[in-house]
Amino acid sequence: MKYAFLGPESTGKTTTAIEIVCRRNGVLVPEVARDYLEEKGLNYDYEDILDIAKQQFTKEIEISDAHPDEIIICDTELITMEIWLEFYGYEVPNWIPTFIHQASYESYFLFNTDIAWVPDGLRNNQNDREVLLNLFKRKLNYYNKNWILVSGQGVERVENVLKYIEA
Repeated sequence: MKYAFLGPESTGKTTTAIEIVCRRNGVLVPEVARDYLEEKGLNYDYEDILDIAKQQFTKEIEISDAHPDEIIICDTELITMEIWLEFYGYEVPNWIPTFIHQASYESYFLFNTDIAWVPDGLRNNQNDREVLLNLFKRKLNYYNKNWILVSGQGVERVENVLKYIEA
């Protein structure tokens, strides 16, 4: 089974993904953007976002193909890339919505903004988290995806996701 974690920055996606993978002996598809931007910095452009999207998609396919019978947690996916492109006023290439329509996740976990924003040198949307959260909700509904809003503090987020996965 494959699950997608998404939402605005600094909402606990990566922390929760790592914990779920550890507890359930799953496999993590890490967020490619983090490593990419640690190398590039925040001075990125349209081509960088497309490169990140392609790398993320490729990494997910590679890991999914290598672990077909395991729980896979994707610490982002192409809806995030589409929102990122639109938020910054870029054109979305046709291949992104096509692959979003075709994507098969057991569920999407959308992480709420009910925890504090923590700066880390790569985050720059502290004041846009609610706007971004609403964009994610609209996209998930537009694509008719099965999604769950993840809320709570600390380990409560992990427990909320685990309850759903185990059900």
